[in-house]
Amino acid sequence: MKLVRILLAATLLASVFSFSNGVFQAEGDVRDYDGVGWLGFPEGMKIGYVTGLIIGVHLTTDQISLLADDFQKEKLDKISLHKITVGQIRDGVETFYKDFSNRKVKVVDAIYVVKMLIGGVVKEVIEAQIRYLKMQPLPVESFLIVQQKYDAYQKKIGRLD
Repeated sequence: MKLVRILLAATLLASVFSFSNGVFQAEGDVRDYDGVGWLGFPEGMKIGYVTGLIIGVHLTTDQISLLADDFQKEKLDKISLHKITVGQIRDGVETFYKDFSNRKVKVVDAIYVVKMLIGGVVKEVIEAQIRYLKMQPLPVESFLIVQQKYDAYQKKIGRLD
């Protein structure tokens, strides 16, 4: 009977790991995800993404604060996600991406816009931050492709040797 329980527990545990790996496995660098990707994520992946980010920020700020002086600790408080829940962030990011013009803003940046909203930052400052984030440059790969096409065109018309 004890062997059956152990086998059942091992099977259940293996199933949980297999399921979670399939739900949370993503391709590419998670820092590159934007609103288009976010809106396509299954609910479990959204919660996993936000949870992972919160844990990462907590671990990083806690470790750095051990060595920081008062000025540096004040700066760390500005990036901290303490006292903000996973649900608040997930709901805020969902609301942020309902505006189609925000969909090219990276998820990491959208989370900090949500943090600003939750923290009561002045509306004009938040709007300025969103405008700035919308103007972020193209990824390097996209820029290089455009540059190559431009150089090829310049060679074709004789302006580039």
